[in-house]
Parts: sequence; structure tokens; C-alpha cells
Amino acid sequence: MKQLFALLPALALFAACSQDHNAVKRKFVESGTKYFNIGKYREASIMYRTALRKDPRFGEAYYGEAQSQLKLGNLGLAVDNLRRALELIPDGDARSDARAGVGEPAGTSMRGLVLLGYE
Repeated sequence: MKQLFALLPALALFAACSQDHNAVKRKFVESGTKYFNIGKYREASIMYRTALRKDPRFGEAYYGEAQSQLKLGNLGLAVDNLRRALELIPDGDARSDARAGVGEPAGTSMRGLVLLGYE
């Protein structure tokens, strides 16, 4: 609960910073990535889900959420979010990264998910 209260000022700041819809959703994803990089996966997940509430078709947020859910041990949610990210991310480097796998440092790749029956 304390973590949620710690995030509230950040959420209010992001909402007030910009009225530009794209800028707001990107700030949430950037914040999620910062949390993810320091190992705060639950907080990262909150930021990615907030970005998705701003834009339910934001593939990068689904990809970040997939990574967070994988780190939190929620394989089913990770797979669901990865599939959605692959549907929404346009062809290019980001899509290739999403296709390559989620959480490869932890040893889980798309190939591994396929072998587990998640394709």
C-alpha cells in the first residue's frame, strides 16, 4: 500500500505535465522502464498499465507489461501481453525485439514459451 501512495504524486505529475495524449502515455512507459531497470517490477507494471489506460493500442506498453509480468512470475499474463504487443507494434526493431523473447536474461524466450504450449 505504501508503494501505491509513493506512486500517486508521480501519477499526478505526469497527468498535469502535458495535455498531449502521446506524451503522457510515453512518460508512463518511460517511468515503467526506469522502475523495471531497478528491479521494481510491480511499480513498473502499474506504470505500463496506466499507459494502456491512456491508449489501449500502445504496443510498447504491452511489451513492458509482458516483461514485468514475467519477472513477477505471471507467465500467463506475460504471454497474453506479449501477443498483444506483437499485434500492435509495427515492423521494425521494436517488433524484432518483442519477437526475440521476453525476459531473455532470465532464460525465457519466445521459443521457450512455444515449447511450453503458449503459442
